[in-house]
Amino acid sequence: MHLKFSPNRLYNLFNSLTYDQFVTKVLHKVFPKNNSVIKSQKLLKFDRTPFRLASVGMIFHPRQNSPHIIIEHRSSDVPRHPNEMALPGGAYDPSVDSNLFDTFARECQEEIDVPKKLLEAHSHLRFETTTTQFMVLPIVCSSKRKNLRLKPDLYEIAKISSVPIADLVLTAKVNQSVPLFPDCNEFDLPVSHGWSFKLVKGSNQRQHLIWGLTANIIAQFCSQVDKHFFH
Repeated sequence: MHLKFSPNRLYNLFNSLTYDQFVTKVLHKVFPKNNSVIKSQKLLKFDRTPFRLASVGMIFHPRQNSPHIIIEHRSSDVPRHPNEMALPGGAYDPSVDSNLFDTFARECQEEIDVPKKLLEAHSHLRFETTTTQFMVLPIVCSSKRKNLRLKPDLYEIAKISSVPIADLVLTAKVNQSVPLFPDCNEFDLPVSHGWSFKLVKGSNQRQHLIWGLTANIIAQFCSQVDKHFFH
C-alpha cells in the first residue's frame, strides 16, 4: 500500500477546525465507529504467525480548542525501542486481553494513566509490522474529556508530548531517514525509505525524530484523510 498525501493541504484542513469539528468532520466521517470491527476476534488469528500481536492508539484530544495527538518519549530503560517516539500501546496478552482494543486500553492505562472509559474508539487502520517481529494494529481514538490528564509511567515513558496534528503533518517527509542508532535525534540521516515527522519541543526548539512504525501509522492516517477529502 503506497501512502500518498499532501502535508500542506492537510495542514490547512486540520488548522481550520476546532477540536469538536475535527472529531465530527474528520474522525466520524473518515473513521466511522464500529465496535464489532475494532473488537473483532478475527484479528487475533494473526497471533498464530511468527509475529507477535500488539496494538497502539492515535489518541486525539483538545488543547486550546485544537486537535492534538499524544506522542510518548520512551525511556532508555525499556528493552524494546528505547528513546524512541511512540504511540501509547503494547503487546497483546491472551491471559488478560479479549481483543486488541483491550490490549491498547490496558497499556494506555499503564503507560499514561488514561482509562478506557475516557476514550472513544472510532476505527482501526491496517496492521503495521516492526523489525522486532510484531504485528501492530493502530486504533484511532478521541478523548471524551476536554481536559485529559496524562501521567507517564516513568520506567517505560520518559515524558509525554501533546502535539497539534496540523503542525505535525506539516513536517512530513517521504523516503526520509530511519536512524541506525536508537538515540539519534537528527532529522536528515538517510538510511532507508519510509515516512518521518519532526516533533519540535521546548524553548531551544529541539527536534525529535518520529520514524519507523509510529511515522508510518501517522502517514497511514493522513493518507486516508487526504483520500476522503481531496480525491
